[in-house]
This record gives sequence, C-alpha cells and structure tokens, in this order.
Amino acid sequence: MLPLLPLSLLLLLPPLLTYNLYSPILSLEPIQCSYVISGIPSLKSQSSGSPSSAFTSPTCQRWTFLHTWDDESNFITGVPEFMSPLKKPESDSFKYVIWEAFSMIRINVYEPFAWIIGKAYIVHSMWSSSPPDTSSLNFSEYSFWVRRQSLVLHCFNSGVLGILILIVFEKFKGNEIKEDYNVEKYNGAMKSIAIALAATLWGAHPCHAEVIGWPSANPYSLCGLFSLLCSVAHASTISRSRTWTMSGLICVLYACSVLSKSASITLPGALLALDAWYWLREGGNKMYLEGWKVYPLLAATSITLAYVTLAANEQGVVYTSDLVNFKESGWMGRIFKSLITLTLYLRQAVWPADLRVHYVVEEGELTMNSPEVLLCVGVWVCITLICLTSLIRVVRVGSKNDYVAAASFILAAYVVLFLPTMGLVQHGMIQKGGDRYAYLTYVPLAVGLGCWGAGKRGMINFCVVISIMAVVFGSLSRGGLCSYCDDESMFQRALAVDPMDWRIVDTYAEFLYRTGRRDEGAVLVRRSLQVQPKNGLKSMLTRGKSLVWLGEAGEACQGYEDWWFAHPEDRDMPLLKNNVALCLLRDASRRGEAEVLFKEALEKADVEDHARKIGSNLRLLGEWSGEGAYTGSLLW
Repeated sequence: MLPLLPLSLLLLLPPLLTYNLYSPILSLEPIQCSYVISGIPSLKSQSSGSPSSAFTSPTCQRWTFLHTWDDESNFITGVPEFMSPLKKPESDSFKYVIWEAFSMIRINVYEPFAWIIGKAYIVHSMWSSSPPDTSSLNFSEYSFWVRRQSLVLHCFNSGVLGILILIVFEKFKGNEIKEDYNVEKYNGAMKSIAIALAATLWGAHPCHAEVIGWPSANPYSLCGLFSLLCSVAHASTISRSRTWTMSGLICVLYACSVLSKSASITLPGALLALDAWYWLREGGNKMYLEGWKVYPLLAATSITLAYVTLAANEQGVVYTSDLVNFKESGWMGRIFKSLITLTLYLRQAVWPADLRVHYVVEEGELTMNSPEVLLCVGVWVCITLICLTSLIRVVRVGSKNDYVAAASFILAAYVVLFLPTMGLVQHGMIQKGGDRYAYLTYVPLAVGLGCWGAGKRGMINFCVVISIMAVVFGSLSRGGLCSYCDDESMFQRALAVDPMDWRIVDTYAEFLYRTGRRDEGAVLVRRSLQVQPKNGLKSMLTRGKSLVWLGEAGEACQGYEDWWFAHPEDRDMPLLKNNVALCLLRDASRRGEAEVLFKEALEKADVEDHARKIGSNLRLLGEWSGEGAYTGSLLW
C-alpha cells in the first residue's frame, strides 16, 4: 500500500499548481494577453495604403468558439443537430442521446464519449431549457465553460500522473534507492515532492495550452483521464499475476479512452514497453509473464477499435482532403513526415519557444533533399543504434540500473503513442504536428523524469530546477492559452510566428471575407496566391476560389477548364464537376451541360457538406430563369 502522505501530495499538489497557472487567463472578464506580437504590418494599413503599424498584445474581450476551425462542426452546428429531437414528446431522450452519440461520425472521427461527457455543459443547458435554445451557441459563456471543463480534467490528470509516477518508481527503483541511501537517511517526503513537481511540469507544459484553449481539443483531456487511469491500474499490478477482473478493468478503461479520442489507440504498446522493461530487469523471470494475460484482451479490444477508427477516417485519406498529399512521395513521404514530427516534439518538450497553432509542410519538403528530413533520419538512426546496443548489453550482462536502456523503453513508449498522429495514416490536412498530439506522448517522458528525479541524491536541486521550469512553462502557457481566445487572436498569433504559413493565410482570409472585411481579406488572398502549394487538384481548386474572391472569375474558370482537359483522371471528382458547371453557367445557352455535371457531381459526392452544396446549386439552377447572373457555391 502507498503511504497516505505521498498520495495526498500527489493528488493535490499538481492539480492545485496547474490550476493556479491557467486559471487567471480563463475569465469571463476582458483580459490582456501576455504575449507580444511585433513586426507584422497591420492588414488595415496594408489595404488602405497608410503607414504600417505593428500588432500589439491583443485584449481577449470574450472567449468564443473558433468558427473557422473544427468548432463550427463540433459545436456551432453540431450540437444543435445532435440535440434537436430531444424535446419531441414521443422520443426517449436518454436513449436518443446514447444512440446518437454512438452512431455519429463527425469530421472523420468517432468519439462518442466526447459527445456524452465532453459536451455535457452545453447539452445540459440546452436540455434544461424549453424549447432548447440552439441559437445561443455563439455566446461566450458556452465556449468558456467548455474550456473550464478541459482545465479541470487537465488538472485532475496531473494528479493521476503523479500517482502513476510514484507507482512506477516504487516498482522499479524504490527498494534499490532506499538500500543505496541507507533507509534511515532516505527522505520519503522529498521524493513525493520531486514526483509531484514532475507531474506539475507536465501539467504546465505550453504544448497543453491547445487542449485547454481550443474547444474542439476538449476530448484529449477526457481521453487523457481514462488513459492515465488505465496506466495506473496496469502499473500497480506489474510485479504480480493480474487477475481476470483487473485485466478486464484495464481493457474497459482503455476502451473508454479510445472512445473519447482515438489518439490513444496504441496505448497497449506503451503498456507493453513498461512490462517488457520490468521483465528484462528481473532477468526474464517466467513468473512475471503470468501477468501478461491482459494482452490478448487488449489486442482484441484494440483491433476492434482500430477497425472502427479507420472506417470513420475513410474521407480523411482521400486525394482532395488537403493541398499537400502523399501522391508523389508515397510511403517514404509518410515516414519522413513521421520522423520530423517525432523530432519536433522531442525538442518542444524541453524548448517550447516556437509553438504554433499550425506547423506548415511546404510542397516538396518530404524528400531526402530536405535538410530537415536528412537531419531527422540521421538523429533517429543514431538513437536506434544506441538503444539497441544498450538493450543487448542488459540482456547479456544484466543491469538493473542501466539508464540508457530505461530511456530506450521511454522513447519506445513515446514513439508508440505518437503512431496514430504522426502522419503514417493521413487524417485530413497534413502538417508537421499539432500541440494537442503531445498530450499523451509526453506522459512517458514525465514518468521517466519523475522516477529519475526521485532517485537522485540531489533531490533538492532537482526540485528547485523543476520548480523554475514549471514557472517558466506556466508563463508561456498563459500566452499560448490566450491565443485561442477567439479567431482573431489565433490568426494574429499564427501570422506573428510565420507570416508565410499558407494554410493560416488562406484560412484567415476566408474568415475576413465571411465577416465582411473584404479589403483586409484581399491583402491575405494575394499573399495566399503567392505562397500556397501549386501542384495537385486541391491546390488548383483553392487557387480558383482565391481568384473568385478577388473578382477574377474568368481566370479561375480558365484554370478549372484547363485542368478538366489536361487531367481526365480527375473528371469524376465532384468538386471539379461542380466548379466547371458553375463556369459553364456564365453562358446561359450551356445550361443543359451544367445541369448534367451537377447531377453527376451529386451522385459522386461522398462528403455530406459537398453533397448539400451541390444539391443547393442544382435546386437554384431549377429556379433560375436564365436572365441575370447565376449565383452558386464553389467547392475547394
């Protein structure tokens, strides 16, 4: 049994410290963001021709949903659609919520627990009103409480992580350290403080600001809770035979984590790394293999959930899902991208000075001609060789205190947890990484840091260093969290870090056009035309959209028609058919040809939003008299 004092410290200290780091930023009152943006000319000054002025630290007037990213589908339109039938007298509300959550796929992800639990505040608020107030989802109060929920879960997760670190330390190092110190001189309280500070450092890490600040990343904190509880249950039985009841509990917690967010689908691989290291340290004792009966259950659960996850992601791997694609680079491009992601977040773990809301992949970057790819390949080849050499030495000679071998298993868990998100399987847009992806992958690093610090003779020095780092990380996290206040804050922060990030430039331009700020939007549209990728169907469609926004529809239509004749293999693509049909309607005499293309596009459309817009275009065509301009929806 674990002592009461360490448990109290580990359950209370990390959550309280983490909460105090973030809480002042999450307020219903306007706050001044702590980060400074300089050197980026104001869009208003560029569009008006007046002298340039730099952005300054913006004020967060109110927390809102980020309309231009996934919040639109997950909250603003998603929740009203999810809740709309609940007030029907003939429906069983509770059964409907459960059924709808477990049968719904949204934005190519299947996460029923995120809908049942993660959006509980909004669901309860709408459910308790009569009739449900579906129009109020734009109000800041809803998005604020979604973020508050993420913060509370995140703080609790830091406490559970502290318990996990203590369990792993006691299983692996506790008795050896006490013997080395001499039991009378061993400071158990200081050990608990060292572990609690390591958990706090994880909680304060700036990469986790995205999980708290972006409402659509809310499922990561819920997934983290179940993943950490699963890891605690697994680690607590690592040195003895696991009962079928405990094995079943581990599988249930694992399933709950994946049903909250599929990023944890490879969690059993990280648990296997923990078991393998313990078994190897104990000299391959067959007695400890009795506890491995959990893995057939985990394997069956994992295979089932992996099938569901891949089925949900069917539209996330299509050729037109992003401007950058793996069509030319193939599997080598996926591997290079994965190595870049792994290296990027190892660096961000200790030096998070360049965090972004989007990490751009430039066209043609995923080749061996890229210096970054070449360096990443070299680094991981060296790491692999060092780890293998150390493991071979442990197997041959035997050593319970081989830190390189221990680090090898920590890195193995880090890589395994990154497998779903590092790019081997495409999920929509392709980028070098996302800070939310580090939420689970940094857990093995925190466990390793905490165990190492608790076993050092200089624990006081360790605690001082980690405390300073936690304060610095907390300061960075506040600025990062503030950049998710609203769309404007997010885009300004992103442009400050990289003014030529083509995806941010294009998405910000779209936001400005949607909000009626066309002059400012035109500045970014022109920049977007210069920096966005030039190859591929998706790039051509996006370029056409930009030209239409600038009033150059003729040039856009010429691009669509040129592609139509130059690439017959793409003529079945519903997006291209729709846009060519719109261009044909500039000549009323070609109405029949356009109608045929609209109908063919509607038959081919396998994305709900595309089908809805094409159907609307077809309906408007039926209502069009042939006089005046026809107005329909472009697709890109």
